[in-house]
Amino acid sequence: YILGKMEKQQYPPRVTGNMRQEVMRFEQLRAQFQFLNENGISTEADMTAFVETAEAKINVLTKQRTILNVQKKKRQPLFQALAEEEALAPAKRLYDQGQRGMEAEAQQYMDAVKLLDSCGESREVLSQQQSELYTKLADLNRELRQVRKQIKMCEEIRTQTAAMQENIREIEAPERQRQSRRRERT
Repeated sequence: YILGKMEKQQYPPRVTGNMRQEVMRFEQLRAQFQFLNENGISTEADMTAFVETAEAKINVLTKQRTILNVQKKKRQPLFQALAEEEALAPAKRLYDQGQRGMEAEAQQYMDAVKLLDSCGESREVLSQQQSELYTKLADLNRELRQVRKQIKMCEEIRTQTAAMQENIREIEAPERQRQSRRRERT
């Protein structure tokens, strides 16, 4: 550095708190504009129609999720037995080798195996059903979150629209007065 072989490191200018807030506000407005543009919303009626459609979609998705949760609840003992069988297999081996203190775990393992054997479905099918059910539930929950986020964005836009219109009126009022004074002079 002293010999001039290395350049002095240049830092970006410091961002003040107000500037950071304004940048965040700008990003929020940009996201809202993009949302409105992507969904073809240009009037209050369009916004209302979009929100109504989104709420109907939430109702449909919630019904689907309820059905899946009922299915999950019905199959839960089998899914639990499947997990216990896998988790307690080492304890059962130790019990079979004569290890003391593993009686409860071995009995739990045997109960799980008995339940799985009596259900009439293979363990692979049960495992596949469990993974499909949980994947569908996760997808539905993700979609519900996204639709709720869109509705929240619409509500934020509605509240900010009124404030923006008031700000525009405040800015335009003095300008109109200046223009009317200019007209009176001429």
